[in-house]
Amino acid sequence: MPNTVPSPARTRARGSLHRAIGVLSGAAALAAAVLLPAGPAAAATATPAPRSTELTVISAVNLDAYCRSVGHPNAVQNSASASGWSCNGGGPVNITSACQYQYADAVAKGIGVYEEHERSGPTGWVCQGAVNKRIDLSGGLDLSGYCHSVGLGDAYNAVHNVDGWMCGNGGAGARIDLSAACRYQNPGYAQAGYAAVHGYRDFTSWTGIGCLALA
Repeated sequence: MPNTVPSPARTRARGSLHRAIGVLSGAAALAAAVLLPAGPAAAATATPAPRSTELTVISAVNLDAYCRSVGHPNAVQNSASASGWSCNGGGPVNITSACQYQYADAVAKGIGVYEEHERSGPTGWVCQGAVNKRIDLSGGLDLSGYCHSVGLGDAYNAVHNVDGWMCGNGGAGARIDLSAACRYQNPGYAQAGYAAVHGYRDFTSWTGIGCLALA
């Protein structure tokens, strides 16, 4: 997806409840960050409460990933309107379907995931969730650590956007499931029933990805 993919202004981990997303400090953090899984104390307090209808922004949306999932190489922008996205070689993109694909783990746990048009024009789309609790997880995102855990070498970014992270020592590798990396790095929350997922505010800020726990 070109640089016109949703890129709302990045917020920081200590911002408002609805907009904060923890970010990586840079490419070096991805290769060298210390793995900080949630320990017993964190897991003990991570008990999901009953579902509410409070909405929180999870992330910008990865339309390229959704289009690949339905058999097309990437998303393309056809017009300057909010609905001006389609899959390359296919039909218009349903943004809610793209968000539900991106956060399938949250959907499987009963969390409603929807589209939200935050700003005018085609780049203003984000995914939001109907949650009772949201926790922005600290410690950075150790993608190389995740790649090593599945036997696929180091992490590298092929195209310098969020969608471009791969495992495989810089060669032909496997695309990284960013939410799977968050679950690997935060097992206490995942075991307690939270959806541990990735989040970012800018598709082109490939070092600006963090993890959050939703319930």
